[in-house]
Amino acid sequence: VDHPTAQYTSDIATMLGDRGERFPAITASSHALHLMDQWLDATWYRPDAKSRLVTITLRETHTPTRNSNLADWAKFGDEIKSEGWLPVFVPDTATIGGEYRPEFLPQCPLAAVDLDLRRALYQLAKVNLGRMGGPMWLALCMGAPALAFGILAAPHTDASGHKHFVPNAAYMARVGIPEGSQPRWLHANQRLVWAPDDLDVIRAAFHEWVEHHGS
Repeated sequence: VDHPTAQYTSDIATMLGDRGERFPAITASSHALHLMDQWLDATWYRPDAKSRLVTITLRETHTPTRNSNLADWAKFGDEIKSEGWLPVFVPDTATIGGEYRPEFLPQCPLAAVDLDLRRALYQLAKVNLGRMGGPMWLALCMGAPALAFGILAAPHTDASGHKHFVPNAAYMARVGIPEGSQPRWLHANQRLVWAPDDLDVIRAAFHEWVEHHGS
């Protein structure tokens, strides 16, 4: 229990891609889609909300080198809002009930604590953005439009001397995704952005995605 064996790598998805197959789609229930539809209507009061919806999933875990660049994501949210997009922040589950942070509004804490509602939000969005981690893997495996940033992370050892797992280039190559590559099983509207989630990188990747997949 204290030291479980990791069994959640991308090997299976890579194997399917090498065979020309895709990862089986993981979709939201009709009930969750209905609830999220209601939430979006109540949040935006706009009939075009879903066609302009951009989710931004924040990562704030015990491994700081894998966490989101919070300041730059807040700036990016403001930028695209001024361009007519409707950003919704999904907070890290570990931060639910924490301090009030107006720079990350509107946010959807329901999606952070209910997997079906998270799937529904990702499924309804025009595109889903975030630092790579479990939630972004979910978006990719769902086949939802997605840009996942900062695939690699620097090593981290905590105060107790424990070395945290971080995905480095050797690990990613071992699970079939060499540094800089795009897995064969990704859809055309999905992309790994290997660079860190700095504002210039986020902005460029987003506008390139919009150019190719619709404004």
